[in-house]
This record gives sequence, C-alpha cells and structure tokens, in this order.
Amino acid sequence: MVPYIRKSFYKHFRDGVVFVEQIILDCTPPEGMTSADLAIDGDFYKNLNCPKAYQYAMVMTEREVYQAVEGLYHNLNTLQSRSGNQLPFTSINYGTCTLPEGRMFT
Repeated sequence: MVPYIRKSFYKHFRDGVVFVEQIILDCTPPEGMTSADLAIDGDFYKNLNCPKAYQYAMVMTEREVYQAVEGLYHNLNTLQSRSGNQLPFTSINYGTCTLPEGRMFT
C-alpha cells in the first residue's frame, strides 16, 4: 500500500502548492524517480520549502487513507455467505511496516 499512499500524497502536495501556497513551482520528481519512490517525510518535500502545502497534503492523505480503510471494513462486513445469514470469516495481515506511509495505513 505504501507506493499508492505516496502517489496520493504527491497528488495532494501538488494541489497544495497551487491552491494553498498559491505559487508556481516545479514539483516533478528527480530524474529516474516516480511519485511512488518519494517518501512523504523525505528530503524532496522539505527542500521545496512549502510547509502549508505539506500540511495540506498530509491531512488530505490521512483522510483518504482513513476513508479507504473504512470502505474495506464496510465491504468485508457486508459480504454474504451462501447460507445467507452469516458473514464469511476474513483475515487480513497488515504486517509491521515502520515507514510513515505504512503506519498511516495500519
């Protein structure tokens, strides 16, 4: 899930630069990297010096991840079994990711 959270953060950061900081800034990743390679607490975002855009991106990403996990719970709880009245057993292993993106998901 970490690469997808990073992509969402990058998308929200770009929006934050335009709409919150109200500046024109080139936010393209360095050569040979994609938005999925940029850690949300990495030097790339700190070197751009846009603290309001960073905070906006963090809040929006947390909201997006929270809603996605709630959607997963809802979909699992509304599954029907073949007998019709009992929920099927589901098990999800989150792992022990210590990256900020992984902790956000867990």
